[in-house]
Amino acid sequence: MELILTHHSPTEVAVSCDGKRSHRFELAMVFPIQSAPDATPALLEDPVAYGKLAYLALFGSDTLASKALDALPERVVVVATDLELQSVPWEYAHGPNGWVVAEVPFVRGLPADKRLASATVDQPLHVVVVPSQPLSGGLEPLDVEGEWVRLTEIVSATATAMTLERTVPATLSALRKLVAGERQRVIHFTGHGGQNAEGALLFFEREIGDLSAEEVNTGGNVEAVSTREFINYIRGTAHLVVLSACVSATPGETQFNNLAASLVAYKIPYALGMRFSVIDIDANAFCRSFYGELARGVAVEEAVRQGRLELVDSQRPWAIGVPVLYTALETAAPPFGCREGTPTVIAHRPHCDLEALTAATGALQGRDGNLLGIEWYLTGDKRSSIVTIHGPSGQGKTALVRAAAERIAYEWPGGVLALSFETLPAKAQVLRDIGRFIGIAGETLADPVAAEAAIEAYVTDHRTLLVLDGAESLVAGVDNDDPAAIELAQWLQQLPGRRVGLLIASRRYLGWEGEVGIELAGLASEQGGALFHKNAPQRLGEIDQEHAMALSTQVGGHPLSLRLLGAAFNDTDTPLAAFIADFEAQLDRAENKYVHASHRQLTLQTSIDTSVSALSDDLRAPLSFLWVFQGPFVPASLAGVMHDTPDADQVATITAHLHHLWHQSLVERVQYADGTIMYRAHPVLRQYFRRRLPPAVDTATLDRNFARAMARLAAHLYDTRADDQTWITYASECRDDFNRVVDLLPKDERAGYAAQWGWLCFLQGDYGQAGALFESVLAWAKKHDQAVYLDLLNSLASVKGLIGAYGEAITLYKQALTLIRKNQDGFSEALTLESLADCYNTIEDYAHARSNYERALKLFREQADQASEARILQALGSAYQGTDQLQKAIDSYQASLAISLSLDDQGSQAATLTAMGEIYLKGGTWDSASASFQQALALCEAAEDAPGMVGALTGLAQVAIAQKADSEGLAYYQRILTIHQADGSLGDQANAHTAMAACHVSLEQKREAVDCLNAAGPLYQAAGDRASMAATLRKIAAILVTDSAGLAAGAELLANAVTILEEGGLPDDSDGVTIETMRELQAQAEQQAAAAADKAPGAA
Repeated sequence: MELILTHHSPTEVAVSCDGKRSHRFELAMVFPIQSAPDATPALLEDPVAYGKLAYLALFGSDTLASKALDALPERVVVVATDLELQSVPWEYAHGPNGWVVAEVPFVRGLPADKRLASATVDQPLHVVVVPSQPLSGGLEPLDVEGEWVRLTEIVSATATAMTLERTVPATLSALRKLVAGERQRVIHFTGHGGQNAEGALLFFEREIGDLSAEEVNTGGNVEAVSTREFINYIRGTAHLVVLSACVSATPGETQFNNLAASLVAYKIPYALGMRFSVIDIDANAFCRSFYGELARGVAVEEAVRQGRLELVDSQRPWAIGVPVLYTALETAAPPFGCREGTPTVIAHRPHCDLEALTAATGALQGRDGNLLGIEWYLTGDKRSSIVTIHGPSGQGKTALVRAAAERIAYEWPGGVLALSFETLPAKAQVLRDIGRFIGIAGETLADPVAAEAAIEAYVTDHRTLLVLDGAESLVAGVDNDDPAAIELAQWLQQLPGRRVGLLIASRRYLGWEGEVGIELAGLASEQGGALFHKNAPQRLGEIDQEHAMALSTQVGGHPLSLRLLGAAFNDTDTPLAAFIADFEAQLDRAENKYVHASHRQLTLQTSIDTSVSALSDDLRAPLSFLWVFQGPFVPASLAGVMHDTPDADQVATITAHLHHLWHQSLVERVQYADGTIMYRAHPVLRQYFRRRLPPAVDTATLDRNFARAMARLAAHLYDTRADDQTWITYASECRDDFNRVVDLLPKDERAGYAAQWGWLCFLQGDYGQAGALFESVLAWAKKHDQAVYLDLLNSLASVKGLIGAYGEAITLYKQALTLIRKNQDGFSEALTLESLADCYNTIEDYAHARSNYERALKLFREQADQASEARILQALGSAYQGTDQLQKAIDSYQASLAISLSLDDQGSQAATLTAMGEIYLKGGTWDSASASFQQALALCEAAEDAPGMVGALTGLAQVAIAQKADSEGLAYYQRILTIHQADGSLGDQANAHTAMAACHVSLEQKREAVDCLNAAGPLYQAAGDRASMAATLRKIAAILVTDSAGLAAGAELLANAVTILEEGGLPDDSDGVTIETMRELQAQAEQQAAAAADKAPGAA
């Protein structure tokens, strides 16, 4: 059904239906709402009343149009022939059966001579999201990050093989890179739109790192893109463009209706614009339905109708008319290709861990200038190395650096990691945190020297940003000559000389070379007033901007004060003028009481007083206890501090209270990646609660309850969550609280806690503390608690094994076996025998390794544990292989492989096949070796197991080289190099280059061999591997000296290799070639060079 609207006269509009005249209506029916200054509020206030007028205008009564609608057409297409008619919100048409847009697909079309005949849709659904939030004083902040999160949640809940891809950064050129060469994409733009004399605009971001300061100050990072320019970048790639203004607390008009119309005029098949910005619950409902329908194979027009149906019962009736769908098509397009599968989310951002930083709720208010400054300093080719955000407590430093880090993460491919310095960590802890973040193996992290070298090697090759929050503790430690603080500061200070950036939030500047300071002042009065508004959502209609701005000025634009006051006002019935008068009276009393305090201190204290005094006794009670936690805490732990052994009802009550206190801005909420919610107190509030709200219990009771609450949490993590990385991260952030518990628990509870907390430290890579905890209670447990003693023996043995103390580990495992056998626990005995055998295998005592593996194997078979049986058979094969009992090794591997096949354990199959391939390779059985490696490679590729792929490819390369197929071997090593370039392993990249060089030498490709070795040398240097650096120089020299022209250069390289080894205190290089041998080779090369010079033409 097609309705064409044309002006019959200046005041009258003619409606034709499917090419035939239907009726006319007076323009005044639908335009009073447009002509009055308060037009939009009137529409929003009573959309049904307006909708009835729009219905009569469009369809009339007993007209051709009304009869066509009664017949339930497949779609209604409205063609408005001029801008005036196009601006009417026809989507609100409300007839006898309700909203028309809920009954039938309702779209706006082009005149017939400007349409596309049809659209082919043969691609799967692929949504490209552009979450644009330019930093400009003229644009209201939008929660674009929240929009992205919502879309990822919606897509992840589907069971369709669709793709959601984020444009990072949200620039026009970045969008072009994602859509170039593609077809039928859905482009979801979320941000701001506008209008100028030439037409509609979209506001993209622009990269500012390489702009001048004047350019940044003038235009921020906003790029106003016309419809024509936008089309030039996406022409031929988009099937649908969605324009959304994100979410907002209050509705406001957008330009996206006009933009959508402009896009289809340029022959984009569909454009969906949002007439108003809408609140979160409605945006969620519409998007969930709309994208869910598209993913299930529903066409665009019907998917929009289904999304509108979700808005029919909204508490905001105007929401139904917000989506406006335009089409350039003559007929409705078919749906996207749909097949079952797993959705793919591509975020296009490096590894980023900002869990240590509390995020602002929603969009960050009033900090565009600061964000621009950070972005300018820390992006582009000429970026600064150290940027410090300086300001007092509660000024919003933490939220600012988090928001900035999220915005600029794409510029730091090595990753972005936040570290809390609220309680100053030791250097060893910082090394472990960074090491875990960049993926350094646990064995390396166990050795601080090795961990430091590995981290420095990584950041030499990967631009990495560290965000340090609360760095004033580091400055204070250095000022007080604290050796631990000085050690940490010295190490951090030298990092920016590599490829590391430091973004710091601190109440004091560090004073380091290259430090750039950004002073964080209070919010401007207008922005401060807006923040007060934001924190009083239930009373928005009672807040006038003048009073809110005056209050902001009164507190110096201090964000924490404004959040507290806004939330307190939201929870009262007091009129705003009276509320401000009460606050000013409290402030006057505070000034008389605290005569030496600064105005900022007084206003902050008075804001906290105002907030706390408005609470009921039940809500105030938790504040008297939560200050005992230095890190984040779960509600159950706070309930335990308050009630010792809380029941489920008490925990539920505390959980509800904490949620309310979070809304009051009195506690911060931390939401981890898996959705777990925890709480913590801002440092300044924590001090206030401790000083002004003491608990009604004595210190001994408080300490006991705290210790037992933390011990229960440690036990829970140890028993049920030890393999959950989110909880391991949480345990790391709370290590100060967990560490305090050991000395607070009674002796009979201390050993069990030490075993559990020590194991959590072990999982964090803190082997030193784990071992110290185990050893501190080992003797007591031996006398008083055999079960705990057994746990401690096994745990301590694991620590000893990881740090290379295998003799001690073996002794501990044997002691554990004695206890286990008394308990007749076959499964535990098998596990301990396996660990014991692993130690023997590592130190190449294969006889003891085999005997213990065989005992473990017997016990696992008695337990009918096939997975463990397969694992032991594989380990047993390795032990046989170590003593060249190759047939027995093959037999063990084949038995393991048979079990893995029956269990469909592809990881185990791949590892076993690779091990078998190595035996066949050693025995010269090339075909069997190649077949095993190929099977292993296929399994690893299917599982995206990069280490497994490297192992199989290495085997295949060795088989090829052994058969003189060096070109084939070279190709395998090239694939290995590509894998290591992706994972960032410098040493492994260098090894791959070295292996490729050997292939080139065999192929008599000397120049290519030298090129590979020249590529390997700097990588070994960055990895701190002097022995391999020397070997690389020696190998280059060996190639050069085969030609008389290269003798002198070869001799010089050998001399350099000797110097590298001597400076490192090394007797030989990585291939075992000694310094003496190199000197001999150098002397030979020098002699040959001299002899060649004597024979040269013209020599005397």
